[in-house]
Amino acid sequence: MVGVSSGFGVVPAPPNRGQAPAPRPGVIPLRPLTAGEVMAAGATVVRKHFWTLGALAALGSLVAGLIQWGVLAAGNSVDAYDKWAGQLLDGGNSTIPGIILASAGLSYLFSLFWTVLLIGVASVFVSQDVLGRPIGDAFRKRLARRWFALLAVAAAVAAAVGVGTALFVVPGVLIFLIWSMAAPVAVMEGADLGTAVRRSALLTTGGRGRIFGLTTLALVASNVAAALLGMVVMSFLQNASANTAMLVSTAVTAVVAAFGTAWLASMLALTYVDLRIRRERLGEALWAAANTRQPAAE
Repeated sequence: MVGVSSGFGVVPAPPNRGQAPAPRPGVIPLRPLTAGEVMAAGATVVRKHFWTLGALAALGSLVAGLIQWGVLAAGNSVDAYDKWAGQLLDGGNSTIPGIILASAGLSYLFSLFWTVLLIGVASVFVSQDVLGRPIGDAFRKRLARRWFALLAVAAAVAAAVGVGTALFVVPGVLIFLIWSMAAPVAVMEGADLGTAVRRSALLTTGGRGRIFGLTTLALVASNVAAALLGMVVMSFLQNASANTAMLVSTAVTAVVAAFGTAWLASMLALTYVDLRIRRERLGEALWAAANTRQPAAE
């Protein structure tokens, strides 16, 4: 890693060849991280910036749910969806009606788009937390010139993963793992779409298993939490209509996403830093920046 190409606006310090513990100016030690450290630091980032990251995660989940409900409502199919879901849970008909497939597909694409967007946003907060600095105006400065690139990356990744998922799921998973770092690259390094996806493919080589594990953990935890909370809430609405039940489920999922999706985005943003520490000696640059007044968000 050389000079300002790090995307943090810093220059590397001489390597620390001693046996002392790695310096820790912020939420992580400046060395290769364990999966547990990424998870713990991700939770810390969410806690510190919950009113931004949590609110954005909840908003994205809410909009995704409303997209699905809106498509079904427009086709007078909310009751049909409720009936089909019940049959599926009972082990009955598993054929997916077209309008249900369309509503779920549009909701899924938006969720993908928003999640990638949130990973890019989280990378700004992570960049400051790693250095032990307050966010200040770094959020505005970092994203002011990079919204277009971030939006382009989010749209491209969502579309590619969506198409890949439609092709027997596995291709979509692989595409996400390969391009999962494209949003942080676009934001932190000022890369355009093509550069961001190519660099993401390079950075994630050898680290996709961990990315898969962290992503799966966050998704499973969120889905289980949403299911449990949904059962508790719906126990008080046993006679609710299909419309009410679906809207309540959407709200419950949004509440859980405020924690779960924000945590996932923060962990993947931290993974970007970890991959660069491993591959490009970014830890030395971050330590130099933490000991200077040089801004990290220029």
